Amino acid sequence: YSRRVTPYAWAQKALEGADEWAADAITAETNNGGDLVHTMVQLVAEQSNLRVPRLTKNNAAVGKRARAEPMAGMWEQHRVHVVGTLKHVEDQWASWVPGSGKDSPDRLDASVWAGVELLPHLGVKPGSQVKLIA
Repeated sequence: YSRRVTPYAWAQKALEGADEWAADAITAETNNGGDLVHTMVQLVAEQSNLRVPRLTKNNAAVGKRARAEPMAGMWEQHRVHVVGTLKHVEDQWASWVPGSGKDSPDRLDASVWAGVELLPHLGVKPGSQVKLIA
């Protein structure tokens, strides 16, 4: 899910999405927010009586372009597919030009972090495919 709302609202949506999909983890980039994501998720979970999945932190040590390259390679090899209602993710992957000065591709970046977090656990091997479904 991608939202431009208050921290409470995005934590609520993240927890609801995790519950809806029976997710085992929520992963967040923590460069600028530090522990904000985890603090808000814990707070909202307590107030909403929602289950808290495993919370993982990712620190962006390199730029968005470098982070996206491994996933971009999977897209180019037709090993990642978008199925369902992820039009905005697909649009950002198809249109973002690094260094173009356009808005930062937030959904693209979120899908990169999902790949960084999930693909090793899914046992993705050369020649296999992944489908992003919504």
